[in-house]
Amino acid sequence: MVDGGVVTNQPISQLAIEGCGTIYACSIGYGGGVLPNPTDLLDNALACLWMAIHQTMKFEEDYVREKIAGSGGKVIHIHPEVSIPSEDFNFTPETIETAMRDACEKTKAHLAKNPRK
Repeated sequence: MVDGGVVTNQPISQLAIEGCGTIYACSIGYGGGVLPNPTDLLDNALACLWMAIHQTMKFEEDYVREKIAGSGGKVIHIHPEVSIPSEDFNFTPETIETAMRDACEKTKAHLAKNPRK
């Protein structure tokens, strides 16, 4: 089993193709900041994967911004800082629920501080 992000982490292009105007893109995980030095090969590979996924999402957002700009649409990127404990790769239902609840609350807090019209 794999995360849907392996196929397309943030599929906002399809929303633009379907004619959506303003798109709120919310993602959790690596947000483009400095990562600590890797501790081993797997840690290094995962950091590289996160960076590649992040860069791909940024390219897709730029593409969608261009595609919907003429119709007055826009992409609003929300990236709540959420801790996802993944050291042992044991994503229990409780771990997933906690991460989702944390992301939801942090997203609501972000929108309350940064209202969009």
